[in-house]
Amino acid sequence: MKTIIYIVLVLFLMAQPAFAADSQLLVTTDKALNDKWYKVRGEDGPALFTNSKAFTDQEVSVGILYANPGVDANGRAKILFDLKIVYPDGNSSGNPNIRVVDAKLSNTKVIRLGEELARISFHDPGRYAIQATVKDIISGKTEKLESTIDIAALSNTKYFQDNISFKTWLNNYYQRKPVEKIIDGIIYFSHSDKQLREKNFFQIAAFFGKVLDDNQYMVPYLLDLYPQQDSDTKFIIMCFLPYINYDLSQFIGKLSEPERTFYFQWEKERLPYPVTGIDYAKKMTIPESIKMAYLMDMLWGNFFASGEYEPVRRLVDCLELGKFKGGLEKYKQTKAKDDEENAARDMAYQAARWSIKSNVMNHQLVRNYCDFIYENEQLSPIVRQELKEILGR
Repeated sequence: MKTIIYIVLVLFLMAQPAFAADSQLLVTTDKALNDKWYKVRGEDGPALFTNSKAFTDQEVSVGILYANPGVDANGRAKILFDLKIVYPDGNSSGNPNIRVVDAKLSNTKVIRLGEELARISFHDPGRYAIQATVKDIISGKTEKLESTIDIAALSNTKYFQDNISFKTWLNNYYQRKPVEKIIDGIIYFSHSDKQLREKNFFQIAAFFGKVLDDNQYMVPYLLDLYPQQDSDTKFIIMCFLPYINYDLSQFIGKLSEPERTFYFQWEKERLPYPVTGIDYAKKMTIPESIKMAYLMDMLWGNFFASGEYEPVRRLVDCLELGKFKGGLEKYKQTKAKDDEENAARDMAYQAARWSIKSNVMNHQLVRNYCDFIYENEQLSPIVRQELKEILGR
């Protein structure tokens, strides 16, 4: 029986409105936990979720939410917690003295997320107890917290019957991350109608690339399923694989020569995910503006797969193209070559603004991130004005 525990540092503290208990145990599979806590305003509150179920080898984060700590004469609080994992057979393992807080606090009445998280993965199915002994060093108080989590082996179940259920899952995945539907989602998309595949391909490729990258325990399972699939599913799997940061050498070595040729050609020619953002300052043609729209789709795909802050921040940067507003209308009138570049930039701007405004209206987390960006990030005057209008400020 193997359980892996390691500790990660949460770099900052951020206040949220207080609850009654002094501490609560947080058990979640959400890798965007830090963004959802630190990249929203205090008055908005973090969109957290907890887990009582997970899969073998899936990463689970364990941390402490706390309020009302004891403080010394200098206003400094110090809290640690001992983590204990009790296995289904009664054996146990753990880590002592994980730091919750060791800092001077200006307000002890608000909720804070502990400075360190334990990251755990469970190798065997069964019910595990997660126990935390929270030790307030200053006040001398000790609190015992416990939660259970059921671990199951990954299996492939059919979930999707139509485009509505598939799109609903895609659009809402980031809220609670129902990972059990990922494999069937790939299979369903492989056989979906041509319009869905062509219109949304790059956004969905980025989506599945991100969810598989964040859940790499699923990749060997998917690769084992590959030989049993029809040609449509094999094609889609091959298209998604380059978007995962995973060693595929053994898998590629087992492919047929035509499959291997296709994979390497696609890996070379595919539209890469814009890791460092979109270069909206480069020389642009109208075809380039269409490509830029696909890159924006990929950023949204990443957001819907993760709930992370960074893709939304990258998209807001594209509002800088607002300085070319009206360029498309002018080009339609003049058809002048000199006006084409500004028209292309205006097209890209319109795509960015429309997508941000639409998602601000339909997704509270996007709204919360954009409010945070507006109030906390350094923005150019153009981007600030554009975002102000989108937020209705």
